[in-house]
Amino acid sequence: MHETTHYSYESGTVNITTNSESLFEVAATDFRFDNYKDFVEASFTPKELSVISAGQSADITFNLTISADIENEELKSQLLSCKEKEEKNTGMLTEGLYMEMSASKAVGDAPSEPISTLSSDAVLEIDIPLYLRAKDRTYYVLINNMGDCVLLKDLDNEPDTIRISTHNLTTGILLYQDPLDALEGGEAEHFQLQGRHFLWGGIVLLLGLWFFITHLHKKNM
Repeated sequence: MHETTHYSYESGTVNITTNSESLFEVAATDFRFDNYKDFVEASFTPKELSVISAGQSADITFNLTISADIENEELKSQLLSCKEKEEKNTGMLTEGLYMEMSASKAVGDAPSEPISTLSSDAVLEIDIPLYLRAKDRTYYVLINNMGDCVLLKDLDNEPDTIRISTHNLTTGILLYQDPLDALEGGEAEHFQLQGRHFLWGGIVLLLGLWFFITHLHKKNM
């Protein structure tokens, strides 16, 4: 996928180029922004936006690369460790694929510079590859944010796309969860914990009743 959208920003124009690439046998996935205005304003500084508004042209290039694995073992270890922590609350999460988001910008004839992070969240809609689609499946994107992890939930209920709101342009994992998997994690533990509480509560109640009847029996003797 390689597309360029010419977005009018007051008197100026922002040329938004989106590229998608796949590093394994799966075809590159299509994606789109929910609102170009939000994305543009989150990509440029107030000073740059002022220059664009006055009639200057600007460029943004956004890249999304998917792969079956990543070479950075330290980053991979961090992401998988975060996944295990998240599973304590959500239930089992299955790895779908890795994705890397990156972007660059330029105003007028100035040289292009990378965008490490957006100034505010932008909503990105990504098509789910066919082999990962399933009925009632829930999708997430787990991203690494300077050593900390953020689990992004799907903002829609469509089975063929995932919509995420983020300002972090980094590497992450597309995760998915089937209905039964959710019962094996946080919800199951919650119900098991409730069950234990009821069991111990019942035992305490029975012991109290036994002591009361024994005491009453001794008093009547």
